[in-house]
Amino acid sequence: GIRQHLVLPEEDVTLTAQWTTNYVVIEFDPNGGDGEMDDQYIGKDIPTVINENEYESEGEGLNEWYDDENNTSYHDRDVIIIPSDSDITEINLSAVWGDAFAVSYNVNGGSADGPVATYHMPGSMVVIEKYKGSINGYLFAGWLSSEDGLVHKGGTSFTMPEGNVVFVAVWKADPNASGGEEGVGPGGEDEIIWHIIEENSRRNAGGSTSGGIFGSFAGVMGLSSGMVMSVVIAAVAAAAACCVVVAIWTGRKR
Repeated sequence: GIRQHLVLPEEDVTLTAQWTTNYVVIEFDPNGGDGEMDDQYIGKDIPTVINENEYESEGEGLNEWYDDENNTSYHDRDVIIIPSDSDITEINLSAVWGDAFAVSYNVNGGSADGPVATYHMPGSMVVIEKYKGSINGYLFAGWLSSEDGLVHKGGTSFTMPEGNVVFVAVWKADPNASGGEEGVGPGGEDEIIWHIIEENSRRNAGGSTSGGIFGSFAGVMGLSSGMVMSVVIAAVAAAAACCVVVAIWTGRKR
């Protein structure tokens, strides 16, 4: 505030407060999307991250936020700075939707439901969801990606490609499980568990889909040197539609 010494005269003095707006209200417009978002209040001259989008539009992802009045575009969670000398007191950000691709999860026998599928624009950063489900005698080892064939931890991020991505839960035998032995699965020695995951169809210009099986594996990896457990992804895709076949070798007794 302003501090100033005042010599009081021999009569009453009335002081009137003079206020200036030092914050800006951001309002969010779903522009045909569904959901709700609260207004965001930001201080001027303070770099602030725009609230993450909470709206949804079926089959689409948020391309950008558009401020029509100021002809300015922002990406989701962009940093915004409003100068203190600006007369802006309110900003209306309207969602701009575009064709997006799905990120979905298959818990592969886990006890809890998996995260819901989300849609994202190619090139955007996507945070991989965490999972708290379990399988008796097994430990959750992460999410196997259909995009790069690698196992990722929940909470990490990746760049969205131009295509759907499926994450499959990977389980490894728990050597500390009561009555169990390392590398032995719930179905016995050398059991093979197959899971077929139907991925959401990719979009194309004509909207049609087709299918076919490629005669090669996308990736093979060992998850632990002390046990025979490998995960194989066989790509089943052509042009528009695909699925992922996952074989988990639960191991053999030592």
